[in-house]
Amino acid sequence: MQDSLQIGAILMGLAGGLAIFLYGMELMTSALKASSGKRLKRLLAGLREVAARGGWTRVPTARVLKPGMVHPDVAVLRRRLTESGDLPAEAGEGTVFDATLEAAVRRFQARHGLEVDGIV
Repeated sequence: MQDSLQIGAILMGLAGGLAIFLYGMELMTSALKASSGKRLKRLLAGLREVAARGGWTRVPTARVLKPGMVHPDVAVLRRRLTESGDLPAEAGEGTVFDATLEAAVRRFQARHGLEVDGIV
């Protein structure tokens, strides 16, 4: 009889703990949905601004751009990555594919699920 009471008490404790856990999960899910909705609205507003300006700067695809090279197309790549926030504006507009630009390219590639090699 004593064992049955102890088992019953343990089960009641577990049930109460489970109820608290599930309630907490429900609260967290609601909070995540709300914050995700706000984030999505901000992203959509930003994309609408890009569209209103005529879209993203188009990077020429006639040649491969890679670290160490100097070419006018590198300046276009810098502008494009600055627009998307992958390259800080302070990085400048030069034509040299330097380490800062390579890091920005790698960030962009990783964020978009592309092969991360720093080459465009």
